[in-house]
Amino acid sequence: MAPGAASPVLLEEQHGLRERLASARAAGDTEALRQVAEEVGDRLAAIDRRLAAALAAPEPGQAALDEAAALLAEARLLERALDAASTMP
Repeated sequence: MAPGAASPVLLEEQHGLRERLASARAAGDTEALRQVAEEVGDRLAAIDRRLAAALAAPEPGQAALDEAAALLAEARLLERALDAASTMP
């Protein structure tokens, strides 16, 4: 898999988040939306910590750069889910 590409597992998780959001939207369940947004926010915070650790070295190696690219791809997908949750009534 190319650096920065989303893994199949991550894509499956993203699909699950979108299904949960669609169900919550259809049901008008604002509590479920809040829960998804909180989960995604927690995951984004964890990614921020992992990204900082991966790039903490003055000259990070290729493995650290590849990890950072994967983390950024994950964050991008999660941010889309968070945006979708925040735009729902």
